Amino acid sequence: MELNTWQQCNCNRGSHRFEIDYFLTKDKIAGTAPSPPEVWLVFFINGSKDQKHCIAKSLSILRQAKEVIDIIACREAIAVMESCKQEA
Repeated sequence: MELNTWQQCNCNRGSHRFEIDYFLTKDKIAGTAPSPPEVWLVFFINGSKDQKHCIAKSLSILRQAKEVIDIIACREAIAVMESCKQEA
């Protein structure tokens, strides 16, 4: 997968269906670069550009098929939604 190329996938969480826009980058995000063997997985849930989430992932993610990266992005988005739900 190429760095800094927008991708989109659809996910299900129970009966709720949502979209994720994401990209992978080695660039600095909020002044912080990922450590050398990692890249940032940057994603937005439901296409909302207002709420950006960044998670460091192993550089090996770039060798995965898009379908596998979609699954990883969905799992990370669901984890973020679950943590937000618990904080509320």
